[in-house]
Amino acid sequence: MSQYRTIQGYTVYEQKIKDHTFRLQIGAQVEEQSYRELSGTAQELFVPDLDAVAIAQGQRTFNDKINDWAVAGFFGRLNYNYKERYLLELNGRYDGSGRYSSGNRWGFFPSVSVGWNMSEETFWQNIKPVVNASKLKASYGTLGNQGNSAGYIHIPTMEVGDQANWIIDGKRYPYVKTPAILNMLRTWEKITTLNVGLELKFLDNRLSAEVDYFNRKSWDIIGPATPKAAVLGTSAPEINNAEFVTKGWDLQATWRDMINSDWDYSIGVTLSDAKSKITKYNTKSNSFGQNSDGSEKWYVGKEFGEIWGYKADRLLTKDDFDADGKLKIDQSQINANWFPGDVKYEDLDGDGKITTGNSTVEEPGDLRKIGNSTPRYRFGLNLATGYNFRKAGRLDLSLFFEGVAKRDLFMGSTYFYWGSSVGNSYSVSIYEGKHMDFYRDETSAPRLLEYMGMNTDAYFPRPYDSYEGGKNFQTSTKYLVNGAYVRLKNLQIAYTLPREILQKVRMANCRVYFSGENLFVLSALPSYIDPEFVGGGRMYPQQAVYSFGVNIGF
Repeated sequence: MSQYRTIQGYTVYEQKIKDHTFRLQIGAQVEEQSYRELSGTAQELFVPDLDAVAIAQGQRTFNDKINDWAVAGFFGRLNYNYKERYLLELNGRYDGSGRYSSGNRWGFFPSVSVGWNMSEETFWQNIKPVVNASKLKASYGTLGNQGNSAGYIHIPTMEVGDQANWIIDGKRYPYVKTPAILNMLRTWEKITTLNVGLELKFLDNRLSAEVDYFNRKSWDIIGPATPKAAVLGTSAPEINNAEFVTKGWDLQATWRDMINSDWDYSIGVTLSDAKSKITKYNTKSNSFGQNSDGSEKWYVGKEFGEIWGYKADRLLTKDDFDADGKLKIDQSQINANWFPGDVKYEDLDGDGKITTGNSTVEEPGDLRKIGNSTPRYRFGLNLATGYNFRKAGRLDLSLFFEGVAKRDLFMGSTYFYWGSSVGNSYSVSIYEGKHMDFYRDETSAPRLLEYMGMNTDAYFPRPYDSYEGGKNFQTSTKYLVNGAYVRLKNLQIAYTLPREILQKVRMANCRVYFSGENLFVLSALPSYIDPEFVGGGRMYPQQAVYSFGVNIGF
C-alpha cells in the first residue's frame, strides 16, 4: 500500500509606487510518501486451484517492506519592474529532505535574474522602426537535487538472514550482518546555471528572434570515496565529490507575414546544442568503458556520450594472412580464430597486434574515441499558412518537423541490427534486405552458394552459429551508424465555416480538422528502429496517429 500526501500554500502581495512595481510571493510545500508491503508464499496446497495459505502443507514464507520519504520547502520571490524597462527577480528556496542526516538535511538555493528592455530607452527610438523590440536578459542561480539518493542512507541497517554460509555443529544458523560505514555528511547535489539571452523583433514585429547561452555546473554529485586499506574489511561510502559542466545554446526565429489581405503564413525555426564534460571525479586512472553494473566509467575530461572503439573500414582478405594462414596483424586478444570475411581492425599504435592497452586515456592500445552518442543540433521547423475565402470560410495548414542533425550510434551485439545474435543464428532478416548482404566465399556452405552466390564485398561479416561471432561485433568505425533524423511530428488541416452560414443556424463557430502525428521519419537506421528511442533496436516503435474532429460553439 502506498500513500502520498502533500500540502502547499502561497500568498502574493503587489504594490505600485509611481513607475515602480513591486511583487512579493512567499509559500511553503510539504510532501510525504509512505509504502507498506506484506507478502507471503505457501507451497504444497491440498487443492491447487484454491489460493489459501491455511491448506498448505509445505514451506511458508512471509516478508514485509517499509519505505518512507518526506521533503519540505519554503520559497520566496521578489519582482521589481521599472517602466517595463528594468526588470529584477530574486528567488530563494530553503528545502529539506528526510533522506539525509539532521545536520545536512537543509539547503538554501538562491537565484537572481535581470532584464533590460533596451528598446524602451530614448537612444533606441531612431532604430525602433526597424528593430522594434530588444531585450537583454541574464540569470544566475542554484537548485538542489536529491539525485538517486535512497532512503535511510544515514541510518545504520543490518541485513538479516535465516541461513548463514557457515556450518556450525552441523547446522546453518540465522545471522545478522554488521552495518556498513555511513557517510553522515551526504547532502544535496547542486546545479548552478548561468544564462544570458537576447530577444529581438524586426520589421513591424514580423521577424522575431531569441538566442540564449547557458553554462550549467552540476556539483556535489555523488561519487566514489578514496579507497581504504583492505584491512578495513569493507568499502568506503560514497560522498559528494564529483562535478560536470554542460554548455550550450538555444536559437529561435519566427517570421510572420501576409501575402495579401486574405493569405497569411508563418515560418518558425528552433536550433539548440549542448555538451557535457566531467570536470571533477575521484579516480586514480582515466579509465573508459563500462563498470560491472553496465554504467559508464567517469574520468576528468570525459564528454558524455563518448564512444571508444577500433578503427575498421573493411573485412579481412586472403592478403591479410601469411603463407601459414596466420594473421599478419595479430588479433588474438579478441579471438584466437580469424578467417577471410571477418572484420579487420587497424593497428593504430604500431605494435603489430590489436589490443585494448590498459583501457585508459593514457594507454588506450588500439582503441580511440570514434564517435559520440549525444544528440547534437536538435532542430524544429514550424510551417503554417491560412487563407480566408470570401464568404466561404478559412482553410489552415500547419506542419511541424523535428530532428537531430548529428549523432553517432553503435548497435552493439543486438540481432535487431546485425541479423544474428552473438551466440546463435537467430535471424530476423528484415533490414530492408540488407541482412542478406553478408560475406560468402568458396568456404561457405555449397547450398548457400547455390542459392545466393559468393559475396566477398559484403557489408556484414562472415556469420557464425556460435559465440565466436562476437569477435566481429566489437565497437568499430565500420559499423558506426549515423543517428541523425528528421520526423514529421504533426500535420494539421482545418476548415472553418464562414460566419454568414453559422449565423443562420445559430452557431458561434464550426471548425472541421484532420490531424496526423508521427507520419514519417527520414533516417539512416533501419525503418523498424526508431531514431528517437534506439535502445539497441528492441523497442516498440512510435505509432502514427490519424484523427478527425469537429469543434462547434454555440
